[in-house]
Amino acid sequence: MQEFITAFRDFFTDNAAQPAVIDPRKSATYTYADIEDLSSRLATVLKETVRPGGTVAFLMHNEVEIVLAYFACMQLQAVAVPINPALHKNEIDYTLSQTAPDVLLTSWALMEKFGPLEVPCITLGDKNEYSIEALRRAERLTPECFEGITGDFLALIMYTSGSTGVPKAIPFPFRRLVESVIAMKEATFFSSYNRFYNVLPMSYIGGIHQLMCYFATGSTYILDEAFSPRSSYRFWDTVLKYKADVIWLTPTMASALLAIGLEDEALKPQISKQVKRAVIAMGGISAEVKQRFEQTFGIRLQKLLGITETLLCCHWNDRLDTPEESVGRPLPGVEIFIMGEDGNALPPGEEGEIRIGGRWVMDGYWNQPQLDAVTFDKDRHFCTGDLGRVDEQGNLFITGRIKDMIKCGGLNVAPAEIEAVICSAAGVKEAAVVGIPDEFYGERIIAFFTRQPGVTVEAEAVLALCRQQLTSQKVPSEMRVREAFPMSAVGKINKRALKDELRQEAGGAA
Repeated sequence: MQEFITAFRDFFTDNAAQPAVIDPRKSATYTYADIEDLSSRLATVLKETVRPGGTVAFLMHNEVEIVLAYFACMQLQAVAVPINPALHKNEIDYTLSQTAPDVLLTSWALMEKFGPLEVPCITLGDKNEYSIEALRRAERLTPECFEGITGDFLALIMYTSGSTGVPKAIPFPFRRLVESVIAMKEATFFSSYNRFYNVLPMSYIGGIHQLMCYFATGSTYILDEAFSPRSSYRFWDTVLKYKADVIWLTPTMASALLAIGLEDEALKPQISKQVKRAVIAMGGISAEVKQRFEQTFGIRLQKLLGITETLLCCHWNDRLDTPEESVGRPLPGVEIFIMGEDGNALPPGEEGEIRIGGRWVMDGYWNQPQLDAVTFDKDRHFCTGDLGRVDEQGNLFITGRIKDMIKCGGLNVAPAEIEAVICSAAGVKEAAVVGIPDEFYGERIIAFFTRQPGVTVEAEAVLALCRQQLTSQKVPSEMRVREAFPMSAVGKINKRALKDELRQEAGGAA
């Protein structure tokens, strides 16, 4: 592994003049030499406050400064704790209280937004304490160019979004991040000198993981603000302007881009020719949306399975004739098991819980041993809570979620199955199905959906489709139309918030 760290380090000298990060909002380009130099100078600034092996928290938007912060922590071998600025103030305070960082990297604007933060702060970015120009005047850290990096230090503590309860902290030794990058290189998931357009939050595991993967291949990281209704209208213009050939999307982002469409149809051939890989991450996408996206933009969407606790596990591979409905085959070093309720492994074709083993599954949650007891099985395989099956070729198919299972009249009902039927209705954009307590059935099924812009879809028509395609016990007792869904900080439908709304309607009953 040390050989890879050396090779990773060498990219900053061998590709010194190669564009490393592009900021479309500022029309600014930073070479590998710039990133190495500026992160070294930021490390010198941090060294005055951060003790050896100390902790640095980031509360930052998608800007080049967060890239510098990650690499400055690597040079100091300090623990990085990224915090999503889309979180609630209570969640931010919780993270800071749990990790007790030596310093928080943020901006004046975010400090003003969230009020007093009980931790020493350094502000980065334009009109802040340390702008890029101010960093250029700081001293460099020695040894230079990540010379002191080893694989043994704790590099990262990543918090989940907390959409299902108290946020969970996941520690990552630097060795584990590097091993995952090596596996992805072996699987040729990343090719050399890509131009990757990133609009996913840099404060979640995909941010640092993708950053290391693309930097380890000498690629250019086009870092734009996190995807939003405002930024979505310039998405394809930016992709074309900066010649991006790789994009990663969530299902919600794909739906939003579909809703906007292409004002100029002449752009479709350009997009189709330029974008070589489009990845769907952080959730399943309906077959209808996937098909319409591919027809509209001329790009084939590729699925994958990645979990914060296990990093990237499986990916879709056109060279291996991966089935469209699959998330692909495991990466080198990843083991996928399908387990029955009796705890025994199931053969290909049978549905059970997806469990993951391998050399970069986390060792356990940080300071939360009570969670480990329900997270790992006796063989230390990670219990995902997802339902799935594998075929004879080893392709993984995700079919539902155990935690989301609704117990209705003694029958286990998978919301994903109902959501797929709802999303198959013409004009439906997204769907969410939840269960609420019911004295007679145990749980009652409530379904929600949003509509494509300008399309009229009646709830009764969608309910009729469910009656046609589902057994009677799986048909929702209510079908509701929404203008939009409550979303988590990482862009997933927040089913917990939907359940809270239903409880409030029922007078706060549990």
